[in-house]
Amino acid sequence: MTLRMKALLLVALNLSLVALAAFAFAAAHARRPFDSWLLSAGRERLEGLARLLLLELPRTDAVERDALLERHSAEQGAVLLLVGNDGSRIAGPPLEIPEGVLARVRAPGRERGNAAPLPPALPEPGSGRRGLPPLPGAPPFLVKTDGELRYWVGLRMPVPRPGSDEVVRGTLLVASRRFWTHPLFLDLRPWLAVGALAVAISLACWLPFFGRLAAALGQMTRATATIADGRFDVALATGRRDEFGRLARSIASMAARLETLVRGQKRFLADVAHELRSPLGRMQMALGVLEARAGAAGRPHLDDLREEVELMSRLSDELLAYARAELRPESLRLVRTNVAETALRAVRLEARDGADVRVEIAPELHVRADPDYLFRSLANVLRNSVRHAGAAGPIVVRARPEGDRVVITVADSGPGLPASSLTHVFEPFYRSEDSRDRRSGGTGLGLAIVRSCLEACGGSVECRNGDPAGLIVTMTLASA
Repeated sequence: MTLRMKALLLVALNLSLVALAAFAFAAAHARRPFDSWLLSAGRERLEGLARLLLLELPRTDAVERDALLERHSAEQGAVLLLVGNDGSRIAGPPLEIPEGVLARVRAPGRERGNAAPLPPALPEPGSGRRGLPPLPGAPPFLVKTDGELRYWVGLRMPVPRPGSDEVVRGTLLVASRRFWTHPLFLDLRPWLAVGALAVAISLACWLPFFGRLAAALGQMTRATATIADGRFDVALATGRRDEFGRLARSIASMAARLETLVRGQKRFLADVAHELRSPLGRMQMALGVLEARAGAAGRPHLDDLREEVELMSRLSDELLAYARAELRPESLRLVRTNVAETALRAVRLEARDGADVRVEIAPELHVRADPDYLFRSLANVLRNSVRHAGAAGPIVVRARPEGDRVVITVADSGPGLPASSLTHVFEPFYRSEDSRDRRSGGTGLGLAIVRSCLEACGGSVECRNGDPAGLIVTMTLASA
């Protein structure tokens, strides 16, 4: 799991815990709906509706009261009924009221509206008397049923008799299919706005922090991968004053130290290989003199000695070539190089012992490379193929463009390599055979030189076994 994903999950966990706490708070208040702070606005709206009805009912005769409640029902999106506290219907649609709701309406003393004294008579219109009789003060009650109208809310209120100043104890019933999302009881829009604001604040606080954290780790990951590839010129943001800044400075210091050590080791290897050339040359001259003077009895020993000296000479040459490729001089110039011409030169040099080597490369295909490094790479790969698979079938050199790269392949028909060796054959002195017999292989530096030469040209090399047989070496370079 990526660090960015972990950051998002942590933000989600943070918001989930906040939402869980909010839900627990709301659930605790939901046990006493209209006594709670959560539904206080809904209680005020219900009481305002009741007072509005108290203003309109004295001016409405008994026949028109049903139409009055129907109009308010349409405005509120719920069914409104007026019933007496004995359960008798006063006004509203002819709706069957569930027994549970009627039991709550009739319950004596359960709410103060049933036990409180009746308010004084309502003022007559135009009488000059001001004010309305107060509501009983009891909070609305909620009854949940199984019918189509699941939620029934009741509010105690005085109900004026038609054509009279007298009032009776009554209840305003509001029936609805929904409760928590009904704006008359609970307006979710402010809560949603607060929740969205909380989410935005959390994201604004967390995401930039984790974004910078992931960016710093990504930069260091790329830097360490570059160091692992043998390139030590890494660029890191070392100006930070936190732990990541200290880590970046440590990586930069490690890269500089490794570059010094590795470059010194490669230079030492190149110097040793170079210094060996002079004594080996003198030994070959001395062997020539000894061969001229030795008799027939000593010639087999001199032949063995010459073979060993020649082996040491080839080893020193390849060591020097490997060290020079690894040092990657700054003066190395990558130029437009024809792939077909270079491959044909390598074939003329390495195709021997009757090996069938074919070149299938378009003559107009070019790459950006050092011509000598590309030639040496192709020659070394071909030498390996001729040595190990020259008698098994044709060896085919192909090249094809892929975007801004050119892919060069050398495929033979030999036995291939063990799967465990495919990732190691480009290491110096590695051989897939357990015995280091020089007759079954070279010095173990040929493919290591290939990798060093191609990487110095900004390319890469890999190999895989063919199907059903053979080994395929793939070299990739920038097209030109």
